[in-house]
Amino acid sequence: ILRVAGDGSTTIFHVGQTPDSPLDLVWVSDTVLAVTLTNSTPNVENKVIMYRWDETVPSLTEIDRETTGGFGAYLALHPSRRFLFADDSDFNSITSFRVNADGTLDNVGVFFAPTFCLGPGVTPDGRFLFAGGGISSGSNKIPAFEVDQTSGALSFIGGAPFVSPGQSPKQVIGSPDSRFALVGHGTDATIRVFAIDQSTGTLTSLGFGYDIGFQGSLGETQFLNGFAYATDRDTISDGVRGLQALRLEPNGELRPVGTRVDSQGVSPNQMAVWSPPAPTCRPDLNNDGELTFDDIAIFVGLYNANDPRADFNSDQEWTFDDIALFVGAYNAG
Repeated sequence: ILRVAGDGSTTIFHVGQTPDSPLDLVWVSDTVLAVTLTNSTPNVENKVIMYRWDETVPSLTEIDRETTGGFGAYLALHPSRRFLFADDSDFNSITSFRVNADGTLDNVGVFFAPTFCLGPGVTPDGRFLFAGGGISSGSNKIPAFEVDQTSGALSFIGGAPFVSPGQSPKQVIGSPDSRFALVGHGTDATIRVFAIDQSTGTLTSLGFGYDIGFQGSLGETQFLNGFAYATDRDTISDGVRGLQALRLEPNGELRPVGTRVDSQGVSPNQMAVWSPPAPTCRPDLNNDGELTFDDIAIFVGLYNANDPRADFNSDQEWTFDDIALFVGAYNAG
């Protein structure tokens, strides 16, 4: 755990011990950290371990561990933070967990695909989960699931896995408006753009993409403030490496923005992006800058659907307390 100072400098704040190969980790909340226990030994179950973070001690205390199946290297958190998904490359599956208020997990179920489920990503609207099939099943497949917003269960989307024009899909991220999926590929180092059918989740290749460079040189792709960023891991063939900014146009076309920025290190791969949240008026549920009857109607609909946006006290229950908090915030403007 690193402490980040006001000037951006970092210092080691705490070192915790985890049993084996923490290949991925996700902050589920300000005080709960999910970490993979990855082990390649045959017939050894991999797990996800939940730790309680206490800054005052400081300490990481295990509060739960759950089986994720065989070899698991990736975690994906639902935008509502109510569900956590873990891949299993041995059995081509994703395990869905419900995140309880105390940070422990309940196993929702194991959901199978005909391919690997590498680099899974949930669309920002929380409705769909896509992943990369890697070198399995022809090295061009994208498994796809619909996410049940109440239970966290996954259902395989009809027509999936979808075929990519790229080689070895390894990561999928949804655009901020959930209209497009960007698929990163390991073998040909390309990012390909797909349209997401808003009713079915079906993926359609738009023929747009970006080639980061030499085979295997594409690292991770992330969105920040409407722009996509991708890492280039080596200087082979083009003499550059580092971070490339990309603009996603309304039609799905990817256009490079500026030149590649050298990260000054060897083989840049993953990245962490962050921007401070914009000030919002929480009861302004249609984001039009006004509080009107429309916002009340939207709240009622969300409340009846047990939508996280109507869970105003974040206790994962929809009760009169949430109604009272909404009314209070609405009246306060």
